[in-house]
Amino acid sequence: MVAVPLQTAQADEASPSSGTTVVTPAVAKTPSTRVTSSAVQTGLTGASTASCLDYANQFDPSVSNISPGPAIVPYSSAPAAVDAWFNSTDVEERGIYNPNDQRPWKFAQQFARLLCYTAPNADITAAYYFFRATNNSDTAEFNRPESDSETVYRVLEWLADNRNVKTEILLDNTNTCTTNAPTESCTNIMNKTSRAALEKRFAQIPGSTVTYCINGCFNTARYGVYPYAIEHEKFFTVSDTDFPGTAGGTHPLVISTSANLARSQIRNYRQEASSVYDDQAAWQLFSQRFKGMQDCALNSCAYLGSSTVHNTNNPDLATTPPNPLGLIQEDDRRIWVDPILRHTTDAGRGTSVTFSPGRNADVNSFDVYINQFDNVDCDTDEKIRVAMFKLTDAKAEKMAATLKSLKTRGCDVKMLMTSEAGATVISTSVRNTLTAAGVDFKCAVDGMHTKLILIGPRSGNLGSVLTGTLNMSVAGQIYNEEHVITFDARKATGATRTAIRSVYDDYQHEWFELSRGASKSNCGAK
Repeated sequence: MVAVPLQTAQADEASPSSGTTVVTPAVAKTPSTRVTSSAVQTGLTGASTASCLDYANQFDPSVSNISPGPAIVPYSSAPAAVDAWFNSTDVEERGIYNPNDQRPWKFAQQFARLLCYTAPNADITAAYYFFRATNNSDTAEFNRPESDSETVYRVLEWLADNRNVKTEILLDNTNTCTTNAPTESCTNIMNKTSRAALEKRFAQIPGSTVTYCINGCFNTARYGVYPYAIEHEKFFTVSDTDFPGTAGGTHPLVISTSANLARSQIRNYRQEASSVYDDQAAWQLFSQRFKGMQDCALNSCAYLGSSTVHNTNNPDLATTPPNPLGLIQEDDRRIWVDPILRHTTDAGRGTSVTFSPGRNADVNSFDVYINQFDNVDCDTDEKIRVAMFKLTDAKAEKMAATLKSLKTRGCDVKMLMTSEAGATVISTSVRNTLTAAGVDFKCAVDGMHTKLILIGPRSGNLGSVLTGTLNMSVAGQIYNEEHVITFDARKATGATRTAIRSVYDDYQHEWFELSRGASKSNCGAK
């Protein structure tokens, strides 16, 4: 687990149409060239990484009532090939919710810490369900600001000003009203007030763009028409970094997380994040994915090529020509889907990525979780641990049967789901289905937004971790934009295998922490 080395804290008590893009004019700069890592601590384009880290932690009192958090210590070397961090440390130190402490949480500061090592002239993309920024004209928000997202925004601002880094953001703005009226704000995740505050904040980041998807990005059905979808991704990509001890070539970075960039997410739910460093194929997968989603929002998926569709009833009748993402469009759903269950990354990394929406031809065989469970050898990988935000009614019967099969084959299966959190409750139907199948399940004490599966031996850490944004739901699998990253220690080599084994240990510890006090009674009633 990344140690997020932070110095001792100071006490402190105290709707648009699809595809709309907001562009912040870039400030003219003299183009800079990439310098070697020896300059990272002493000066890149006239400003050091240390000053970026400091800027991330110093806040304008006229904008919001945010107190500086603990100082963020620079990296002394490049990060591990794979790493992970959680907000459990913040919860233990400051408590869940933490309404009266306006310092940013360490969980969010780790995003800022990594991003500060973005190389000059590099590109950053971020695809998320939602971001939040402080509406400083609202007294309540001013006094309870978006401290956690602001520390990241300050890094993006600093990088634009000092390293000519361009940031592109893609968010969801689906209106869940039944009417065909995208401008309504009844249940938009990015309602008018939230969007206005966010765009005001991004106006301070030169060259940044914010694009919105409505009814999902790869869904070509017009707004308000079935099928319904959301852009539920949560990832950053960085095209090049410059950490100490590295030189030559490019060193990209991908950050995946269960948390939206918002105080309500980071402080009200247990969350996780992982980073994939210097894996060219992983960066390309996610960055191309971003480009495809962005183009679908702006240009009706022209980037993906021909409008020829794939006939799911007779796959030989029509197929799409190759396109940059390798997607096909299923004619019965009007959604561009990924026909590949797992995309492998660089050799020796033991890493693969699954993207949604996926094929609907056989919804269960194309479920990455069920597919992974069905291929477990319980003589080798006896221990199965699941920490999942939710399992929906539509997916429960098949998932329960799959978990029961694991148990029958000799695996030790334990499942955690969220406690009642906001509008989310684990339904009586789901609980009854799991109980009937003999699945050992409980709900955590706190709201738990993780999407985590561990598959490994009874003891040791030579196992697999599955993490990302995908809940155990049909909607997430075949309609929404989602991802799952699989880290398999047995398929990795060298330092990456060591890193994955370490991350496996970290997630095992996190699962144990989430399980403390868990019970069926925490699941709520519905």
